Amino acid sequence: MRTSEQRIDGINNKVKQQKRRKAITATSIVGATLALIFVLNLVLFVPFTVGDYNISAYKGSEYYKLMNTIGELTYTKYKTNNFHQWGLADIFNKTVDGPDVMWPMSPGAPSTPDSSMEGTTSPSGSSGSAGSSGEHYEETTKNQVEGVTEGDLFKRSSEHIYYLDWRTGYNEPVEPSNKYNKEQYRYVPSHYILRTYRFDKDLLEQVSELDIFTTDTDMRMDDGGEIYLSEDCKTVTVILEETTYLGIVYTTVVNIDVSNPESPVEANRQSVSGEFVSARMIDDTLLLVTNFTVRRNPDFSNPCEYLPQVGDLDNLTSIPMKDIALPDDATTAQYSIVTSFNGSTLTLKDAVALFSYTTTIYVSEHHLFATREKTEQLTMESVATSTEGGKYASFKANYSIVNTEIACVAYDSEDLDIRGTITANGTVVNQYSLDEYDSVLRVFTTSNKHLLSWSSNSYTDETTQIYKQFDLDECNLYCYKLDNFELIAQVENFADEDESVKSVRFDQNVAYVCTAVVDYSWNNMFWATDPVFQFDLSNYGNITSTDTGTIPGYSLSLTAFSDGTLIGIGYGDNSLALKIELYRAGSETVDCVAKYELMNCEFATDYKACFIDAEHGLVGLGVSYIDAESGMWKDKYLLLRYDGELFEEVGMYDFELMTEKDYFTGELNDMRACLVDGYMYIFCDSRANAFYID
Repeated sequence: MRTSEQRIDGINNKVKQQKRRKAITATSIVGATLALIFVLNLVLFVPFTVGDYNISAYKGSEYYKLMNTIGELTYTKYKTNNFHQWGLADIFNKTVDGPDVMWPMSPGAPSTPDSSMEGTTSPSGSSGSAGSSGEHYEETTKNQVEGVTEGDLFKRSSEHIYYLDWRTGYNEPVEPSNKYNKEQYRYVPSHYILRTYRFDKDLLEQVSELDIFTTDTDMRMDDGGEIYLSEDCKTVTVILEETTYLGIVYTTVVNIDVSNPESPVEANRQSVSGEFVSARMIDDTLLLVTNFTVRRNPDFSNPCEYLPQVGDLDNLTSIPMKDIALPDDATTAQYSIVTSFNGSTLTLKDAVALFSYTTTIYVSEHHLFATREKTEQLTMESVATSTEGGKYASFKANYSIVNTEIACVAYDSEDLDIRGTITANGTVVNQYSLDEYDSVLRVFTTSNKHLLSWSSNSYTDETTQIYKQFDLDECNLYCYKLDNFELIAQVENFADEDESVKSVRFDQNVAYVCTAVVDYSWNNMFWATDPVFQFDLSNYGNITSTDTGTIPGYSLSLTAFSDGTLIGIGYGDNSLALKIELYRAGSETVDCVAKYELMNCEFATDYKACFIDAEHGLVGLGVSYIDAESGMWKDKYLLLRYDGELFEEVGMYDFELMTEKDYFTGELNDMRACLVDGYMYIFCDSRANAFYID
């Protein structure tokens, strides 16, 4: 029989054994858990290389050749892990996409942030006009081609002016919902505001505004929209960009019913894949061009990722392969998508896509021209000889050149028809570099041989001179017959060494070109010199030109002005100098007849932001300069008048707030102005002003 001490020792031993088993069990569980976590990390997060694509499953698709081209251009091997491959990252990140996801409106009302903001507001309290009956359309935009209307930030009728204002996201105070009356806010995402003004002489009052939000709550909106006004003044068409949380960009066209300007109402929407590039309104047809870029390694089971789409965002349709031009030498997975809509109803008429296109759009009376740049690498080899005939130096140079391929799309019927392409040496600066006249396309370009590598067995004077021919700009003119796309005339390297084309303006058989050499300094300021050329294109077999000679600065735009002059608006002799200059072509030279300069300023560089009235000799634009008294930057609207000899300053005008809640961002390129019966009306963001011109 055990004693009490033995029993106590036995109990203590059992307790120790139980504790030991529990410790072993706990240690085993912790070890197993750590091992499981380690294995999961290996499975989920250890990176591995992917990127090989297989499209054999789509071999019967009409898009199979296109898919293969896209695969070659976009698929690359990259590092990933199963956490992303299995879609687990989407679960955690789906709701994290910046502040614009805090959408304050119901899905059924894309134009208003909530039910309390339906319809419009009337800050001025004026009754205004009850309708648009009797109004007629008045053009405000300086269109490149007569009858081919371009979009702008503002349009007007005989009684109302419509201005498209951009608002970045902001916090708006709301009525407190707690018993402590603590301030509460809601986030209003970035959006556009269509502002409607009634004007009558010195009276300018805002009669309504309409907030335009993205189509879907999971999208965000980007700046860069424009508007059109229908001929009957009953519809404002807004073109804007919106992006999904996956990064897919769409250009959306929104029709606004403004038959009652005091109460504009959204009518309908249509969308096209890609970023907004350009648009035109011809009669009641809207031509829209977008640039759709296919992202890396697209999912070919999802047409939205690699095919151009058109329609309602909830019911998009892919453009069929027969309407997609696929060049054999495609270098980028991008489309220029051309669509035509009925302007009144936004019914789709036709759509075509140009693969590997992306840059400049020019629209004539009958054709739309889209460009793409093509880079070619070349090799130049030569042997220099001495006067005695002995070979003493040889060199090899690898260089690249960029050419511009121009596609011609006819739109003068219900269908869009891709007619063909031409290729010009060099690149174009903008849409004004192209012009169609009497079935001939004229194009000004800047070309350059960019040196990539160089080798020589002896660096002598001869080889040094050969080396200097690279990396110099050359200015060229090319003319093509559009019935067969044949080159019928060319003038190459017509400007001085290293000058590039800066601005162009065609006027039937005459073309004006500003070329310049620009030298940059250490603080990014530049000094520029340029001539302005006038070309006589009446005889393509004998093209002649005159010029101003070298003068300071260069023009960003050239426009016909009063009394047979040409006005150039651009930089003076450095990047903080505004120069407005008038030219007149003589028999042997192009002469400067008047000049205005404003130093130490920034100014609007968008051509549409410049007000030009040749009839009254007026020119205006937004400027920002340092005030001498306060030392602060001030934003003003500069208006000048040409009196036949000199520019006189009519005034520097301020903007007035329309309401206390309005704000002003000072974006000079957003300023717009028009002249009606002697009264100037200027707009920028939420501000506007009216003043009389003597």
